Amino acid sequence: MNVNVENFLRSRFEKIKLIKQSEKGEIWIVTDSSGKFFIWKKLLKIGLAYKILKENPHRIFPKIIYCTEDEKSTLIIEEFIQGESLFEKIRQKNYLNENEAKNFLLQICDGLEFLHGKNIIHRDIKPEHLIIQGNVIKLIDFDSVHIYKEGQVEDTEKLGTKGYAPPEQYGFSQSDARNDIYALGITFQKVLEKNYHGYLKEILLKCTEKNPNERYQSADELRDAILNYRPSKKFVFSKKILLMILILISATIYPKFLNEKMPVIEKNSSEEKIVEHKKNEIQSKPQEKVEKKEFPEIKIPIDETTSTTSENFQKLPSQSNFELPEIPSTSVEIESPKNETYQEITGDFVKVKYYLNGQRMNEWTDNLDYDVTNAGTIQYINKNIWENWRLEANNLIMPNNYFQISVLVKNYSQNIFNNSQLEIIYNDGERKTLNGKSLKPNEETIFEVPLNRIQIHDSNLGFSDVKYIIKLNFWGDGAEIRGTSSEYEFIFLKGD
Repeated sequence: MNVNVENFLRSRFEKIKLIKQSEKGEIWIVTDSSGKFFIWKKLLKIGLAYKILKENPHRIFPKIIYCTEDEKSTLIIEEFIQGESLFEKIRQKNYLNENEAKNFLLQICDGLEFLHGKNIIHRDIKPEHLIIQGNVIKLIDFDSVHIYKEGQVEDTEKLGTKGYAPPEQYGFSQSDARNDIYALGITFQKVLEKNYHGYLKEILLKCTEKNPNERYQSADELRDAILNYRPSKKFVFSKKILLMILILISATIYPKFLNEKMPVIEKNSSEEKIVEHKKNEIQSKPQEKVEKKEFPEIKIPIDETTSTTSENFQKLPSQSNFELPEIPSTSVEIESPKNETYQEITGDFVKVKYYLNGQRMNEWTDNLDYDVTNAGTIQYINKNIWENWRLEANNLIMPNNYFQISVLVKNYSQNIFNNSQLEIIYNDGERKTLNGKSLKPNEETIFEVPLNRIQIHDSNLGFSDVKYIIKLNFWGDGAEIRGTSSEYEFIFLKGD
């Protein structure tokens, strides 16, 4: 390392505590003149990802303040992340609940998708490297990263933590995104309680398949599995199915049970005697011939004033003629952003409602007792509308406020709903996260999706239909969420 550079940094930062020292380098906690803490790393290796991270920061990674390298070593000054690690939670048996785990997994998926998009594989995801700060989780320690290279057979250096790194990371093939997914799955299997049997268990099992081809192939695929979970197609007993089976068994066994000769209990003044009808005695008696008799015809009584023809016999009313008794409503009336009202069931959940220009997109899901996430919409835009919009360098620019997307979230549960966040993924890959307030029972909040100056780029615009897709993912902590995600697909048509 250039002596002048290192001396300059030493004059700016004071070493406070040695965290780690080995033949690979040393790591210190340091402080600047204001008393703020940082991490000082001097690593005896080059080609790490710290320069890329400095130029491309992400909210779940430490900020890189300074990074330089020479022929043999790399010197890094990075943000000091304070908080509780998942390792501490496991050690103290302070396990995550399902909503907490889901929230953190989604944040990590967002970070890994960003990382893998830069061809960076972390290779050392484990509880010690995941730090919780309130409702945010941070992934630290990029000292073992691998820069994925197309065509390379295996990693040049075998790194990772035993028990968390997948088998292929030890020389069987080159590390890729699936390595991090495996380590993430192992980590969250440990931080959830051992008797946990919720839907995340099935997802984490797929993350940790030994064969990398059977895992989720990307962080984006894993995130979609979490947000749009559907149980595997296995036969699941419900209360209704179980009741039907019991009825069928009873219908089969009960008549046979009645036909068997059962003991008869007779009472006298002193005791109860059980008298059993003996089958052999009954069978020994001569069988009498029973004359077959015709039963008299039974007619349904009718009004004497009517005709006795078969057409006028009384009939049971059809189901449509029945009048159901009036049942007191347990629903509540909710106002949409345009003051339109509709009925919605109550329950122990948080409901997410999506609007395009004030029109509700997923109202049909309100009375369902399970989460539905395919509540998006397709909006077709004719050429005679968009051709008047301004073009800049082959970019069609949508006017401000042409579309308005709103997300209304209401807490129907009896618990406070914390850490509400709406993630917005735009067509060009840009992501935004909007943080909402904590919601008390029966409280609601509205997210407005920023749509100003959306640019749709296509060199053949006007000759082929062009799609612009916006994905919305909502999550938080405190109750089941219904309507976790939605998708808006705008299609710019080539003809009128």
